[in-house]
Amino acid sequence: KTMKKLAFLLTLVGLTTAHAQHNIDFDDGWTFCHQGTTHHVRLPRAWNEDDAFRVNNADLPTDTVRYVKRFRLPRSARGKRVFVEFEGARHAARVWLNGHYLGLHEDGITAFGFDLTPYLDPRGENRLEVLTDNSWDYREEATGQRYQWNNKNFNANYGGLPKHVRLHLLGDVYQTLPLLSSLGTTGVYVYAT
Repeated sequence: KTMKKLAFLLTLVGLTTAHAQHNIDFDDGWTFCHQGTTHHVRLPRAWNEDDAFRVNNADLPTDTVRYVKRFRLPRSARGKRVFVEFEGARHAARVWLNGHYLGLHEDGITAFGFDLTPYLDPRGENRLEVLTDNSWDYREEATGQRYQWNNKNFNANYGGLPKHVRLHLLGDVYQTLPLLSSLGTTGVYVYAT
């Protein structure tokens, strides 16, 4: 009886199968440029992972590295809201889509994402750029503080995009994405007791 009521309510707000969330693996087709050399990669790919067992943890290289992905939206994205989800970036990531600045994420650990919809070319090529910084002495912009866990004796410093990326295609009414920052979403939540 409760499930029938829930199904009825979801139908009223438009959460039917026609509006269900659709996820797209977005790991293929990236490039990153480091010191004048361009590398074509599939994510997850830390730009400095080739040095993993060549040098001590404390000597892993750090730098600011730009990742770029050019893509076209699938037909299934037409008329939908399109979000990008990064499972993480090390330590900071500034993100642009088609030249529009989307925002900054800092911490190197948690997932984050952005609503791409306002800046997408639904029929043409799009360019997503992520500028990462994995400096050992990276400091948060708002506080000037270093991360306690960012210690040469504690954590390997694999910079860039060392985790998966995906696109989420959603209807106008959708379940809030499980992202811990950047989206600023609020609203009604349904949960089991």
